[in-house]
Amino acid sequence: MIKWLKKNSKLLISILVIAAAVYFFITEFHKNWQGIQNMELRLNGPFLCVSVLFIILAYIVNTLTWRYLINSYHRSLKRISIKESIAIVNTTQLAKYLPGKVWPYAVQMYWLSKKGYSKSNVLFVNVVATISTLLAASAVGTIMLVSTLNKISKTGAILYIGVVLLAYVAFILFHTPILNFFIRLANKMMKKEISYVKISLKKIFITQLLYLFGNVFFCIGGYVLCIAIGLDIDVKLMTVLVGSLLVADVVGFAVLIMPGGLGVRESLMFFIISGVTKQKDVAIIVPIATRLLTMSVDIFMGTCGFLLGRNTVINPRNITEEETIA
Repeated sequence: MIKWLKKNSKLLISILVIAAAVYFFITEFHKNWQGIQNMELRLNGPFLCVSVLFIILAYIVNTLTWRYLINSYHRSLKRISIKESIAIVNTTQLAKYLPGKVWPYAVQMYWLSKKGYSKSNVLFVNVVATISTLLAASAVGTIMLVSTLNKISKTGAILYIGVVLLAYVAFILFHTPILNFFIRLANKMMKKEISYVKISLKKIFITQLLYLFGNVFFCIGGYVLCIAIGLDIDVKLMTVLVGSLLVADVVGFAVLIMPGGLGVRESLMFFIISGVTKQKDVAIIVPIATRLLTMSVDIFMGTCGFLLGRNTVINPRNITEEETIA
């Protein structure tokens, strides 16, 4: 029994955290039922479609950024097409709902190794992509939240935002030692030997720029979703909602044992929104709505990826002998 508990401890913790989050939201839902009723929420179909479209655009930008990186480090091989990149990235992203954060990368390594891609370089590219998108989301989300806090003076807010921007610029300028630090962590976590490949300043700059665009699309999608479900929001509330979504998404990813950040993202969004705005009814509805939206897009993009890549990537029938040489 003890051995079984040790072996499945991460899974059990994940289940307990999700169950606790579900219980918490049900309790808060009952406590604030009258306020939720007074919101008179109504679903607006056209706005919902626009919201979904912007989230899809964010996913596509992230996919194309990954493609840019993977092709940059495998110039001697046949370039990954846009169709293949959509298939690889979005199909494997469904694995993020499994406990642990390594499954999407492991599947990518397995599929791409059949096409001659170095497993070490594939993992390196994913480390760069993951750290880059997390930093971009953290920077944008933190700046948005700080700009709305009444407890911080304008001077304090400007200084705080300046520190965040300086840290972000420092990552771009000194990215090699920072990325190598995270690569060492990935080596220990995945028990794989990832090569330390130096990435040029131009490539890291383009990568960050693309991920910032992706986060902008993600923010717009979250904002339009709030309108689609009938929320009456001003600029300040919109900034808090979208900023909390970005920051909570990063923290949800950072909690490695939680599949897809389930429970963690929603709980953190609730505490940020209710803490800043004092509107618990909004703090209950928005995290649930955004989770349903992003999970729906995950399933849609994953299905599209599977259909696009089932004959070339997932089940590579047409790969030539040269492409399979490791």
